[in-house]
Amino acid sequence: MANESLHTSTASLDLPRVTPQKPIVTVATVTFNLIKNGRKTHFREMMDSVSKQTLKAKEHIVIDGNSSDGTQKLLEEYQKRSSLRLVVSEPDSGPYDAMNKAIKLASGEYIVFLNSDDFFNDSRGLEWCIDSLSKGKFDFAYAPTVRVSNSGSEINGKRSLHQILMCMPVVHQSLIFSRSALLKLKGFDLRFSISADYDLLLRAVAQGMRGCFLNRAFVTFCMGGMSSDQGRLLKDVGRVWHKNYRQFQEFSEAEYVKFSYSKKLPDSLLWKILVDYRTTALFRLSAAFYLLKRRF
Repeated sequence: MANESLHTSTASLDLPRVTPQKPIVTVATVTFNLIKNGRKTHFREMMDSVSKQTLKAKEHIVIDGNSSDGTQKLLEEYQKRSSLRLVVSEPDSGPYDAMNKAIKLASGEYIVFLNSDDFFNDSRGLEWCIDSLSKGKFDFAYAPTVRVSNSGSEINGKRSLHQILMCMPVVHQSLIFSRSALLKLKGFDLRFSISADYDLLLRAVAQGMRGCFLNRAFVTFCMGGMSSDQGRLLKDVGRVWHKNYRQFQEFSEAEYVKFSYSKKLPDSLLWKILVDYRTTALFRLSAAFYLLKRRF
């Protein structure tokens, strides 16, 4: 049985996980002061996109960080319409803490995290994902996304998993994980304020979990948020590298942060990852990719 011990800031989540029809997918959304932050319209667009998904065996839960600007009233409005199965509003230590709570409360076999200002742009997106996941018995799936910024929109799908040693190759909104895999990984590591999703995916790949690429952009996400702070992001990535790579070559956390700022891991580390007997095939592929890239 999977270990359900997750990193969360509270232990007050012993709520029932029962629905009239057991869902295949849980859509989880994290909120905090939507109205104050000008996200009310985006939130409504996101809610509408979830309700229009053709996959019927789904549920939607919202974990709110104890908003004080009228957000809770907005959530209650949607819950009365039966658009939401569950709303939890209580203090948390940040988005990843809330996402861990969602993992514990989810009833679905698979979980996708959809931010309050993102939305599904394809009504058959979830249905198509589940069809692909179930056929191959994969632990997770990932896909391109439509990225919206001040300069317009574009398909964001140029990276692949063989780049995982150096960067987060996908945005978490396009990741759909099996709940059992997330429980095995014990959710997101709350020591990382920006890159806990990268750490989670690194650990999944390091443990040999299987992922599949879905060549269809069914999620639109807005640029901005925590990851737009490049200084904080690069520091957090360096700390993630220290946690996950020091087993291969011992550098201090400060040195790994320096590697992150330079956007380059040392060749000696990549070689150790490539030849280490503990390394999974995808880690070896990623190490080989970067070593060859520097030579040609």
